[in-house]
Amino acid sequence: DAHIVRGSLRSARTDAAVICVATDELIDKVPEIYEAGIHNILLESDIAMEFSRAITIIAGGGNYISRRIFGLIREPNIRSFYSALNTTPANAKDMESGPLSHREEMVLKLFAFGFSTKEIASELKVSTKTVETYKARTSEKLDLRSRVSIVKYGCRSGWFSVLLN
Repeated sequence: DAHIVRGSLRSARTDAAVICVATDELIDKVPEIYEAGIHNILLESDIAMEFSRAITIIAGGGNYISRRIFGLIREPNIRSFYSALNTTPANAKDMESGPLSHREEMVLKLFAFGFSTKEIASELKVSTKTVETYKARTSEKLDLRSRVSIVKYGCRSGWFSVLLN
């Protein structure tokens, strides 16, 4: 039971990161595991392909959830979203890809998923003013004038596929 594991770790006062390795048969338990406070969940069938990346993200302070099960979680926290959306480690330098830098794209994605400027700034470890600058710059580059237009752009770009099983 996820609540027992999490409770045991709290009583031991450990800061150890926990990775739940779930079998395909336990996929329906993923929301319960996440809600119990275990935010690193890896499918057993994905270990060969995802384990190294998961460890890198978790060691960097992020959360890791296998892409195939991410959509099962009702309200993931921003760190889980960032890890699922980000294809490189959180501390990687901005790289140009298309019209947007990597950081600009991440700000726009998190904004499209409904996170506030303050939440995004905290996750990216930058000021709220910096997030606003990224958002303004990307909105101008892509001619997106509202959150709705950003969400529509995200739909066309496949950003929300992370939510699909």
